[in-house]
Amino acid sequence: MKARLVAIVVNSCRVLVGAVYVYSGLSKVFDPAGMEHKLMAYLRQWDILTWTDGTAWLTAMVVALATIEFMLGIWLLIGIRRKFTTKAVTMLTLLFTLLTIYIYIKEPVPDCGCFGDAVKLTHGETLMKNIVLLTLCLPLCFFPLKIAKLIRQRSGWLPSLYAVAFVIACGVYSSSKVPLVDFTSYVPGYSFNAAMEGKFGEKGVTDAFNFAVLDTAGNDITAEVLLDTGYTLLAIAPRLEFAEHGVSDQFEAWYERSKSEPLRFYFLTSSGDSLREAWRDATGADYPMYHTDEGVLEAAAKSSPGMLLLYGDTIVGKWGKHNLPAVQDEQNEPVAMQNLRQKPQNQIEKQVKIGLWLFVPLFFLIFADGLVAGTVKLRRRSLKQLARTRVHSKD
Repeated sequence: MKARLVAIVVNSCRVLVGAVYVYSGLSKVFDPAGMEHKLMAYLRQWDILTWTDGTAWLTAMVVALATIEFMLGIWLLIGIRRKFTTKAVTMLTLLFTLLTIYIYIKEPVPDCGCFGDAVKLTHGETLMKNIVLLTLCLPLCFFPLKIAKLIRQRSGWLPSLYAVAFVIACGVYSSSKVPLVDFTSYVPGYSFNAAMEGKFGEKGVTDAFNFAVLDTAGNDITAEVLLDTGYTLLAIAPRLEFAEHGVSDQFEAWYERSKSEPLRFYFLTSSGDSLREAWRDATGADYPMYHTDEGVLEAAAKSSPGMLLLYGDTIVGKWGKHNLPAVQDEQNEPVAMQNLRQKPQNQIEKQVKIGLWLFVPLFFLIFADGLVAGTVKLRRRSLKQLARTRVHSKD
C-alpha cells in the first residue's frame, strides 16, 4: 500500500513538473525574440556581454535553453533516463529558484522571462512558482525508479530524436522568419479601437493603451496614425544602437513610395536625438523619426528592425528584419498593398495545431513500441510454453 502511494505521488509530480518544463521550452522557441529581449535585459544589467538584439549567439542561447528545458520535460513525461533526468531537473529548478530569489530582492529586470512572452508573472509569483516546482522535484529525486516508463529504454532514442528535431526546427523558423506563435497583441487582425472596447481582452486593452506615438516636439500623434482609413507602414527599431543598418535602404524606399501614393510611413524608435543623428549619419536615412516606448516597440516588432502594416487602425501585416516586404515585385512593379495583407492570426488555434504535430508522432512512437514489446513478450511466452510441452512429451 505504501509503495503504491509513493508511486502515485511520484508520477503525479512527474506529470506536473514535466508539463511545466515542456511548456516553458516551447514558449521560448515559439517566440525567441520575446525571450531574447529579456535575456538582453539581464546581460545589460550585469554588464557581461554587449550583444545586440537578434545576434546569432543570443538566439542560440535562447534556443539551447529552450531545448534543454523541453527535453527534460519530455523525458520526465515518457519516463526515460529517469535517474539522470530527475537529478538534472532538480538542479536546474534549484538554480532557477536561487535566481528568482535574487530577482525578487534586487529587481534587476521587470520580468524573469520564465515563459518568454507567453505568461507574465510578477517577481513574487515567479518565486512562488519555482518553490512549488522545487518541492515537487523532491519525490522525483528520491524515488526516480518509481516513475512509470511509457517506452522501453532501448527505444527511447526515437522520441528523443524527434523531440530535439521538433524544438530546434521551431526555434530556427521563429528566429529566421516570424514567431510561430506571437504572444503579444500586435498581430495581424488586431484592431486598436476594437481592443479599447474590450474585444481582445484585458491584455488587448493594455497594449492598445500603451501604444503612443510622439513627434519630435513631444506631441501625441497616435490618433493621427490610427485614425487614417488607408494603409500605414510602421518601420520599427526599438533601440537604434542595436538595430541592423542594412535594412535602412528598404525603409528609405518605402518612405519615398509613400510620397507619391496614398500610403503613410512612420519610423518609430525609443532612442534619443543623439542616436537618431548617428543612425542618419550611418545609413543616410532621410525619413522622419517618431518616439514610442521601447517595451511597446519590442513587443510590436519582435525584431530590430521590424515592420507593421496597418489598414486603418487594424494590423494587417507583420515582418521581422529577415523577411521585410519588398517595395517592388519580380517584374519591378510596385507591390500592391493588398497583396501584403496577412490573414488574422488565432494564436490558440496555432498552439493546438503545433501541439498536435508534436504529440501525435510521440504517441504513435510510444504505441508502436508498446506493440513491439507486447509481441516480444507473447513470443517468449509461446516459446516457453512450447519448451514445457516438449519436456512433458519426453517424460
